[in-house]
Amino acid sequence: MCEITDRIRREGKIEGRIEDIMQLLEELGKIPTKIAQRITQETDLNVLAGWLKCAAAVSSISEFEARMAGITSEAGSKPY
Repeated sequence: MCEITDRIRREGKIEGRIEDIMQLLEELGKIPTKIAQRITQETDLNVLAGWLKCAAAVSSISEFEARMAGITSEAGSKPY
């Protein structure tokens, strides 16, 4: 039972981070389909956390796109 609960919580966190990233980027303009698909397909919470911080710090979608490839799940490898 706990395994199912943990999975549901994790999926909820993933969905929430994706929504937050998308909302921040929408403030900067239209999100290209390629970027939107990459964001919505990501399931690594560490990567999503890095992208969220990056989305909050950039001033354009192109800047976000340039930085997102360098953000990995490894600690300390989030160049935002």
